[in-house]
Amino acid sequence: MKVVPLGTNGFFSSFNRQTACYAISLKEKLIILDAGSGLFRLAEQEGKRLLSGVSDVHLYLSHYHLDHTFGFYAAFKLLKGKKVTVFSESERKVFGDLVKDYFPIEFEKEYANFNWKKIGVGENKIDNYTVLVRKQYHRGSGSLAFRFKFSAKGRSSYGRSLVYATDNEPTRESIEFAKDAEILLQEHYQSGEEILNKPNAKLEDHFDGKHVT
Repeated sequence: MKVVPLGTNGFFSSFNRQTACYAISLKEKLIILDAGSGLFRLAEQEGKRLLSGVSDVHLYLSHYHLDHTFGFYAAFKLLKGKKVTVFSESERKVFGDLVKDYFPIEFEKEYANFNWKKIGVGENKIDNYTVLVRKQYHRGSGSLAFRFKFSAKGRSSYGRSLVYATDNEPTRESIEFAKDAEILLQEHYQSGEEILNKPNAKLEDHFDGKHVT
């Protein structure tokens, strides 16, 4: 399993870093975590090497904020000729829905090789790997965390594990979800103090579990 960080910034691109996008190379299959502006780096030499020999692309969206979806602006060109499956909380088609009047392409035509699939909370068997999905609190609308299990010969039945938990809240549930993972990709936007220090703020109004200090 090879993990390549294409974008690690939150909110907007800066200091030569792009917004959220990670690639996991599994030979003929490429898993992409979020489609921030980091997705544009598939046009660079390292990105082209990642796509070389790949027939299937599995793209997981944690949520629909633009810093996690802006890469779709060019995804139809960068992933041309690949079989692309987008896994998300709903079958929303991102740019086709969000900016119909300002995205100057025929969405259904250009994205004909894209399949949009709703993924549910809990364990999901996808081809030769498993992904556990958890719903998180994030600015009222929520986001998804993913825990991947990849098979590995000569190792335990759990195989290799990776957790992607971006834009999430500090709770004991979050810690348990990531416990014992071999790789953790995590972004923590705020510690919770910003919310809790507000007048009349209640912890249970903002988090789905106990605050971790």
